[in-house]
Amino acid sequence: MMSLAKVIGILALCSSTVLVSYSALAGCGENPQAQCLTVVDGKVTTSQCTITECANQFDAYSGWELADGSSVEYRYKVADGAESVTVNGKAGVSLPADIIKDALICYAGTTAQSELPVIYCSKDAGM
Repeated sequence: MMSLAKVIGILALCSSTVLVSYSALAGCGENPQAQCLTVVDGKVTTSQCTITECANQFDAYSGWELADGSSVEYRYKVADGAESVTVNGKAGVSLPADIIKDALICYAGTTAQSELPVIYCSKDAGM
């Protein structure tokens, strides 16, 4: 029969292995000094933004917070390939990379202050 100390030791080892294995399957990164381009009514402005990206074996997330309070969220589910884009809290779209001149990731929606169309782009995003 095993002693109580051995049982506790085995449980602790198994628990720590599960925790290490699980955390190795996910990760997040944040770039608080990213540069974002904003296009509204034909005018392009550049501003600092914070881009947070997270991914694991099931999901991916990219969240952009611009200096003026605007935001973009992109979510991807690996299981079914479902994507969703939210721009300033409303439904948005991802612009296809083949129509963009530079190596930018771009999303379109409406501005936070009005219903004007807006495009947000960045070279600093990875998804």
